[in-house]
Amino acid sequence: MKISKPLKVSLTSLCLLAACGSPQGSNPQKPTTVDSQGHEHDLMPIDAFKQGIEIQKLSEEALRFNPGEIAINKPVTSVSSSISDTVHVFQPYPTLLKDSYSLAGYQTSIRNQGGRGSCWAFAGVAAYEAAYKRAYGVDLDLSEQYLFHIEKSGELYGDYMTNFAVMHENNSSMWGFQGNSGIVDIMIRAAIPEERFAPYKDQWQLNAILGAAALDWNSSQEALDAMEFSQEHIPTVARHNAKFRPVATASVTDGSLDNLKNIIKSNHEIVADVDLKWRFDAGKNAYVYDASSGGGGHVFLLVGYDDNDQVMLVKNSWGEPGLIRVAYDFFTSGGYQYGHYITNVGPKDPQVQNEAKWVGVWNMDHDGWRGQLVIRRFTNYRAADKAATKLGNYYRDGKRYDVNGFFEQNGQLVNFWIADNSDRVNPGEAKGQKHTISNFGWDPSNAAGETYWNGTSFGSQLRRDAIPFQGNESFNVYKWIGSWKMNHDGWRGTLTINSVIPAPGLNFVVGTYTAQDGRVFNVTAPALGDGHVINFNIPFAADNDQPFTLMHHTWENGVVSGVTTWSGQRYGVQAYK
Repeated sequence: MKISKPLKVSLTSLCLLAACGSPQGSNPQKPTTVDSQGHEHDLMPIDAFKQGIEIQKLSEEALRFNPGEIAINKPVTSVSSSISDTVHVFQPYPTLLKDSYSLAGYQTSIRNQGGRGSCWAFAGVAAYEAAYKRAYGVDLDLSEQYLFHIEKSGELYGDYMTNFAVMHENNSSMWGFQGNSGIVDIMIRAAIPEERFAPYKDQWQLNAILGAAALDWNSSQEALDAMEFSQEHIPTVARHNAKFRPVATASVTDGSLDNLKNIIKSNHEIVADVDLKWRFDAGKNAYVYDASSGGGGHVFLLVGYDDNDQVMLVKNSWGEPGLIRVAYDFFTSGGYQYGHYITNVGPKDPQVQNEAKWVGVWNMDHDGWRGQLVIRRFTNYRAADKAATKLGNYYRDGKRYDVNGFFEQNGQLVNFWIADNSDRVNPGEAKGQKHTISNFGWDPSNAAGETYWNGTSFGSQLRRDAIPFQGNESFNVYKWIGSWKMNHDGWRGTLTINSVIPAPGLNFVVGTYTAQDGRVFNVTAPALGDGHVINFNIPFAADNDQPFTLMHHTWENGVVSGVTTWSGQRYGVQAYK
């Protein structure tokens, strides 16, 4: 898809060209490819620049986001001195073979990116899957669709506060390219789920999502959001299962052929940014450098090398039956640009990334004020990880308000501020009305907590589905009387308030709480503030006298939000009559 107004980035950012997509047609010559077991097969060569694919030239206006600009510039892992060239001697004539090394056995199946400029997402996923298989002997099939999306929608333009001509603050998954080998650093911050939770879609399938095909550079933020957060694109269940990510990466600071080979020999595949100035050479059964070709940004995975044939073994994402062979001269003549590699994949069974559960569209109710909260990101890829940033926007009465915040408690709790007016706010600035909300660990489509106004706490909650409407009424302490269905972090029970007992300067509410296992506990709670806040404890166990703070919404009837604490951690509470 051609973007009507290209985006800015330095020329070091690759995967900009249509060449990144899977080419159509074939060349009459038949090269061979190497499969994951080291066997060769016939392969129709791919000439991406002679098959009618549109080429978009590299320029300063090629794209806006360059993950490579925030690459973690760690030193290249040194190669163990125990690794040496292997000498094979054959009789009757001694023959010294040159070095070769392959990580083909650790590669998962070859994927096909189709007609999208998503090569960098496929290469990043391929690198992680191979490193994970090497570490744990397990084949993963992870979601390139999700990784492509979380980089695009999670972006925050660096000129957000100055460029008012741009109608949106992030890129769109409808637009290809805009990425490079630095995606492995993005993956440290943004975990991804398995393929089954967010299957890959080709461009025509994305176009079928309502409103998606009409997106262009002049589209509004809301139009981009409608596509990015459509259940047809990224189902919410995928966010609830995003857990695979590297914990350490390195950039290739020395792009010499010897160093690339040494990195591979130290058992690290390289996610490589390349300019596809190449052609297929049938005599060498490999792609060779060709300065006269059209070129084009692309990202693929280096998985091995062979000094005898002077080729690198490459895992590409164009649906080939196996690895392809790329001649050394391609890398030494300017085809290779830059690279990154994964040094540690983390634990075998990682925890789900709690921050990922927040992304998307929420229905919001704070003390009876109802609107919609859209969270687009939980980190700013251009800033320090976990620093406060612009999370998204709040919408109410046709107006849009900036929302800034940061996450705590391993991502389960968010502090955010809704701006007081529709002016833009510096990303990360604590400006406006504060909310402290906890996502329900056992029920992640719900979240609750409190907000603060004039020094008083009020209830605030979020739900993926509609929040029940109980009617607007003025509040008094007797509104507590009745039966409440409670949900605290996914644990359910019934709070029954039977009476309100007046006392000098303070009222008490009295009743019972019935837990989901049938146990019944007496409740006596002082009614604080204007009577809308009650505090009580429930002794679930000898070592768990669990405190609750519930806040009846003062601008509506029959809705309560609040907080509870367990094992030193804060959790949300919702209740409805």
